Amino acid sequence: MITATADTSTDSPQVSEESPQSGSNPGVIPRHSVVAQLDRVLSSSTFIRSKRLGRFLRFTVEQCLDGRQNALKEYLVGVEVFNKLETFDPRIDSIVRVEARRLRSKLERYYQTEGRDDQVVIQFRKGSYVPMLLTREQMKALGFSEESGSRTGVRTIAVSKFSNLGVDPAYSYFCSGLADDLISALTKVPSVRVVARAGINHTEQVKSDFLLEGSVRKQGERLRISAQLIDTANSLYIWSETYERGLEDAFAVQDEISRSIVTALRREFQAGRQQV
Repeated sequence: MITATADTSTDSPQVSEESPQSGSNPGVIPRHSVVAQLDRVLSSSTFIRSKRLGRFLRFTVEQCLDGRQNALKEYLVGVEVFNKLETFDPRIDSIVRVEARRLRSKLERYYQTEGRDDQVVIQFRKGSYVPMLLTREQMKALGFSEESGSRTGVRTIAVSKFSNLGVDPAYSYFCSGLADDLISALTKVPSVRVVARAGINHTEQVKSDFLLEGSVRKQGERLRISAQLIDTANSLYIWSETYERGLEDAFAVQDEISRSIVTALRREFQAGRQQV
């Protein structure tokens, strides 16, 4: 298996130049098999007229095979695939994100029709420009959906530290403690996987399905806690709630709020699965 995700290490993907011997290097896809699958996809009727998406797919797969998956960022794709100038600003020009969505849809259509019997699957996770290269058996074993490159029935979420908006510095522990409690509670939800939050901020691309963020504001003797859930694939707020509690027992309030937020998120995730 070539587990190609944007937050992989700098090591090259597990690609062998020849077919692996029986029983050795289990899970390694031979490079020639990946190249053959790439050519098969690009010559299909689904992709034959989509030259730009074809360049997108070939460039990202070849970068991955050559061990340069960590360089696959929105800017590089824009410049190398879509011939953008060095002044290209992904925050203003969304061409790469738009075309990435089209590419995911094309690949889904291909594997549902012409490629339904192909043994090597090329997919992209939402929010990532690094391809996942797996066999059908590996996808089933890892619980990945063939339609989206995400784990079937499992959502990933990153929890950002809650912002301190005018709260007395003496209560700064409340913000970090609330995030810690939320992480602890969310890890106990079967359908949720919590992504490590180290370094998460508004300028970084979070490699998760959802981002939970919020703020804490002190108003007199009460705390006003706001929480929002963001779908990172399209940067849309899909849930938001505000809680107000007294300061009589900050630790009890922290625990109560974290339980309330997790309960609301559990309902949100369950509703999302029913709509799929």
